[in-house]
Amino acid sequence: MGSSPTMPIMYQIYILQSLKDKRTYIGYTSDLDARLKEHNLGKVATTRNRRPFKILYTENMENLAAWEKYI
Repeated sequence: MGSSPTMPIMYQIYILQSLKDKRTYIGYTSDLDARLKEHNLGKVATTRNRRPFKILYTENMENLAAWEKYI
């Protein structure tokens, strides 16, 4: 029996905007809904004091290394 190809892990690149100070935050995740909740509940140390956030932009990515070269 042949092996099945593994599915690539899909990531979402996201840009959030703080509704408090209007600054942006860029990150990536495999579960955008859960990650946004973490940001808005204060569970992410780097954004805790800038809550709440809204999503400005998302992009699906299979290969994070390809995206990181543009940062």
